[in-house]
Formats: sequence, C-alpha cells, structure tokens
Amino acid sequence: MKHLFLTLFFATLLLPINAKEKEIRIKSAEISHTDIINVLDRMGIHIAHFDLSELDKKEYNINFYIDEYKTGKKIDRIANFKIGRNRKDLPKKADEREAFIKSRNLNVSKKAKYWTLNQMSIYVIPESDSTVTITISCPRGAATQQVKIAALPQNKMPIYDFRTFEIAPVTEKTQEIPLAIYNSFFFDEKHNISRSCYGKITEEMSEDIFDILPHYYVIGITLKEVKK
Repeated sequence: MKHLFLTLFFATLLLPINAKEKEIRIKSAEISHTDIINVLDRMGIHIAHFDLSELDKKEYNINFYIDEYKTGKKIDRIANFKIGRNRKDLPKKADEREAFIKSRNLNVSKKAKYWTLNQMSIYVIPESDSTVTITISCPRGAATQQVKIAALPQNKMPIYDFRTFEIAPVTEKTQEIPLAIYNSFFFDEKHNISRSCYGKITEEMSEDIFDILPHYYVIGITLKEVKK
C-alpha cells in the first residue's frame, strides 16, 4: 500500500513537468480547394463545372453558345459550337470498346452499349489587358473563343466578374439555357465606386442588373430533343 502511495505521489509531481514540456506548434497543412479557387480568382481565372447526367433520360442534340451584350442589348452570338448528341454508341467489339473507354477515361461499364455527355466545364483565362479566352470543355473535347474586354471610363483596367445562373429545368423540346455570365463591373455614381453586386440571375434574364451592366458575355447550352 505504501509503495502504491509513493508511486501515485511521484506521478502527480511529474504531471506539471510533462505539461510544460508539451510545445505549441504551427503545423503545415494540405492546400484546400478554397485556397486554389482564391489564387485563381486573384489571377483572373474562373471555372464553373456542370453535371449533365440527368439529360441521359432523353436524347438531345447539343450546342454550346456565347452571346455578347452591351447594356442589356444582345450584340451578337459570337460562338455556336455544335457538340452533337448527348448519347454516343460505343464500339461493338469488346477490345475496341475497352480501349475507347480507357482512352476517354469514361465512367461507364465495359459492357455498356453507349456513353453519355454527362459533364461540362467553363474556363475563363486572361490573355492580355484587353482579351480573354473562354473555353467550354466536355468529354467530347473543348472549344475556345477569344473575346474582347474593356475598361470603364472611370477605371484604368478592365474589371470583370464571373458567376453562374440559377439553372432552369429542361421543359421544352428545344431550349436555350444560360449557364454562366462574364460581366464588366458597373460604376456606382452614388458611392463613387466600380462594383459587381447582384443576387440570383435566372434564365429569363429579367433582373434589373442586366440593364445596368455595361458589357457581358453569356455562356450557355442549347438542347434540341431528338425525335424517335
């Protein structure tokens, strides 16, 4: 009993010493998704990714488009990329089918009869002070379009923003769906500042902000249901 008491007594004495020896350290950590997005944003590079998997319920002919607007008025459809059908037959021979799936890195069964266009991405990358490249990428490939940007009279350099629309459901046999907007800031004379502040934007583009923004590009998708 005496031996147990002494052991506990010395253990208690050592506790503060051990506590003092424990150092406080700052640890390195893995780079997060937020870090990467913040860095890209600072560089003027923007990315949006879209899940098209629900389109597999029907068969569509798909186009990607880019429209240019100035103060709410459409100037031109500057790009219209024909992608083709969202379903594509796979090679019938097993070895050719397996090689095709591997070459495209497709997430489908080796026994699948067809593959679908189930995702797409939009990238906006600055090329110069007056030009950016908009890239629309999908498993079928990528299409690019260089577009012009311009500074407001109050600013020395162009300042543009990028965001996605509140995406509408597919309800028509032929439908255009805007996906993202790349827009110039507007000058707020009341507060003497350039800004790009607005809430949700919808397919109808009926929000007041579209009449205020001096210059913008709308990137979208056109769906045309294939008759069987």
